Amino acid sequence: MSTPLIIGDSIGLIVQRNSAGFDADAVVGRSPARVLAEIRNIGAATPEALRGRDVILSTGASNNLREVELAREQIRILKESNAHVVVVGVGDRHDYAAADINGRLAQIAQEEGVSFTGALDPQLLRPDHVHPTAEGGKVLVDRALQGLRAGRSPAPIPDERSGEWRSFNKGKLLTDTQLIEAQHILAGRATKGEIIDVQNAIKGDFDLGKFGSKHDGVDGLAGKFTRKAVAAAVKKLGTSSSPLPALLKPE
Repeated sequence: MSTPLIIGDSIGLIVQRNSAGFDADAVVGRSPARVLAEIRNIGAATPEALRGRDVILSTGASNNLREVELAREQIRILKESNAHVVVVGVGDRHDYAAADINGRLAQIAQEEGVSFTGALDPQLLRPDHVHPTAEGGKVLVDRALQGLRAGRSPAPIPDERSGEWRSFNKGKLLTDTQLIEAQHILAGRATKGEIIDVQNAIKGDFDLGKFGSKHDGVDGLAGKFTRKAVAAAVKKLGTSSSPLPALLKPE
């Protein structure tokens, strides 16, 4: 893994501060539009800076909620340079929660084929509910590295005879980060963003009920259906050739 490059806003700066010397192009207060402009500038001026690079992307969504969908274009430009991308979540400030910013980032990341760190741990946020504490910054670095490793690792080959995998063998295998999020759900300490991330990953393979706006079970709540489905997914994944058996054992 190359030395990661952090692109983004103040949350990106906190990641850099708690990393082992990661490179960073992050500025306090950057909106998604400004982050997107900077990615374009880097690509135009020094394309080799992005080519094949491990990129930790803090999208700027916490600075302008209305621009969250620009995260999709940020990711696409980075992927055009064959960058390996992990998207960083946001905190639990009331307006972030009301707009379900973490859920939207999780969906964008999944649809664009990159990893997502999940929402920032609410127990490790400063009083502003935006920025991680020092401990939270270290946790975020670990999650980002896990996401980068997951994005670079080939998916395990499923046992087609078992009939258990269905669309998991079509690129929907849970990432390292999602496996950790699944543990959080089973332990009763998952954030809404983490729940949505896992629900989106398993909704076609396990029964989540008919909850949520699309009636596909994706509602950000760890109800009976979701807990049962996640437990079943973890059990089945744990019988596979997954390289992370320790993460698959529910707490």
